[in-house]
Amino acid sequence: MKKNTSHALVRIIVIAAMLVLVVAAAIQCANGKSLAETAWSLLPPVIAIVLALVSKEAYSSLFIGVVVGALFTTNFHPVATLDTVVNTGLISAIADNAGSAHGAPGLCRSPRCMPERRSPPSRQECGSESPRSAPRRDNSSGFP
Repeated sequence: MKKNTSHALVRIIVIAAMLVLVVAAAIQCANGKSLAETAWSLLPPVIAIVLALVSKEAYSSLFIGVVVGALFTTNFHPVATLDTVVNTGLISAIADNAGSAHGAPGLCRSPRCMPERRSPPSRQECGSESPRSAPRRDNSSGFP
C-alpha cells in the first residue's frame, strides 16, 4: 500500500512541475518574448517523454506534448492552438496519404495522387538512327 502512495505522489509532483514550467513559459510569452529557438522549445518533447514514462500511456502523452508544442507555436492562443493541431497537424497528415496506400499506383484515382503521365521518348529523341519505333504498350491500367 505504501508503494502505491509513493508512486502516486511522484506522479503528482512530476505533473505539477510540468505545469509550473508551462505556466512560466506562458508568462514569458505574455511579456512579448518568443519561445522559438530557445531552451523552451525542448519542453514539449520532454513533457511527452516524462509523461509516457510516468503514466505508461504513450498515445495520450504524445498528444499532450503536441498540444503543448502547439501552444508554444501560437503564443498560447487557445483557438489558434486548436486550429494548428487540427488543420496543420492532423488534416494535413491524413490528406498527404489519403487513398494512395503508400504510393501504390492504381488505387487512387484523383488527379492529386496520380503520377504525371509522360509518353515514352521516341527513338529519334534517344539518339537512334532507326526510323522504326518501338512497339507501344497499352498503359491504360495506370501501372507504369
